[in-house]
Amino acid sequence: MCEILLNILRPKLGNVAYKNFYFFSTKVLPEKPKTPDTTAREALQKILKINAFEALKLLSAHRKLSILHSDLLKNNYKICKQNRLSKKSIRNYPCVLSERNLDSKIDKLKLLPLNLNVSLPLVQLPQKTLSLVKMNINDFMNKLKSFSTTFELPLDKTCEIFSKRLFLISKSSKEIKDILNLYYEHGFTKEDILKDLWILKYSNDFIINRLKFIQNQEKCVMKTWMLRCPEDTLIKHIRRQSENRVILGENSLVQYLSKKLHCGEANAKSLIRKHPQLQHKSLSKMNLMIDLLCKQGFNEDQIFDSSREPTLPGPIYHSGILLPVWTIELLFLVLGTFQLRPK
Repeated sequence: MCEILLNILRPKLGNVAYKNFYFFSTKVLPEKPKTPDTTAREALQKILKINAFEALKLLSAHRKLSILHSDLLKNNYKICKQNRLSKKSIRNYPCVLSERNLDSKIDKLKLLPLNLNVSLPLVQLPQKTLSLVKMNINDFMNKLKSFSTTFELPLDKTCEIFSKRLFLISKSSKEIKDILNLYYEHGFTKEDILKDLWILKYSNDFIINRLKFIQNQEKCVMKTWMLRCPEDTLIKHIRRQSENRVILGENSLVQYLSKKLHCGEANAKSLIRKHPQLQHKSLSKMNLMIDLLCKQGFNEDQIFDSSREPTLPGPIYHSGILLPVWTIELLFLVLGTFQLRPK
C-alpha cells in the first residue's frame, strides 16, 4: 500500500520530497533483501569446502562474487592452487576469485620478494598500478615495510591496506613520514590515524591550514574526519555544535532529554545508548520534531515508553538520517487522509 501511495504522490512531491518520504515508508515496509546468485554460492561451497551459511557470508561481504559466472570462480581457484596459495589465504581474501586477469596479476606479484600468500591482497590493484609496482619494486617494498613497522602490522595486512588506498603507493616515503609527524605534533595517535588512513592522502599545506581553522573554533574537539571533510561540512558541524551548546546550557544531553521527555535520567541514558546518533544531531531540529509529535496527539510518555522501543527515533530517523520536519508533517497529512495514525 505504501509503495502504491508513493507512486501516486511522486509527481506532486518532486524528487527531493519523494526521496525523504521514501526513507520513512521503507522503514514501515522494507524491501525484500536480494539473494545472492545460487550458482556462485554453490561454487564457493564446493571449491572452499564450506557450508551454505559461510558461503552466503562471503557473498554478502564481497558482492562482486555473486554476479560472476561460477566457471570463472572455479578457474581462478584452479590458478590459485597451481600457484600454491593456501585455502586459508583464499578464504581470507576471496576477492582473488573475482579477478578476470588473475594469472597475469599473480605473475607480477611473484616478482616481489614476498610469499604469494602474503602479497595476495595486492591482486585487487589495477593492472596499471601493478605495472608501476613491477618497475619500482625496491621503492614499493621500502614503503610497505616502513608502513608495516610504523603501525606494527603484519605484511599481509599492510598489503591489504595498500590495495584499497592507492595514494599510499603513489606518495613518497618522505611525504608519508612528514604528514605523520604533523599529526603526532597535534595529539593524534597511531591508532587514530590507522582508523582513518584517508587523512594521509592530503598535502601538508592543506592539513596545516585545516588544523589552524579548527583550533581557532571555540570548544571544538578535533577529530580525524574534520581534517578531510569538505569545508562546508565542517562549518555546518561547528555551527550545529555551537547551537547545541546554547540549547543545553549547563545541562548534559541526558539531563536535557530527561527534562524534555519527562522520562528520568535512566531512561534518557537508555535512549542515547540505543540511538547514539542522538549525541551528534541538531537539538533545534529535535526540539521541532518532539513538538510536532506532541501536536499530533503523542504525549511524552508515548514518545518515550520505557516498556518498549522509544518512539522518538522512529519518525525522526531512517538509517541514521534526520528527516526534515516538513517530511514528517506530510506523512501525518497523508495518513490522516486515510484516517490512519502511527502507533
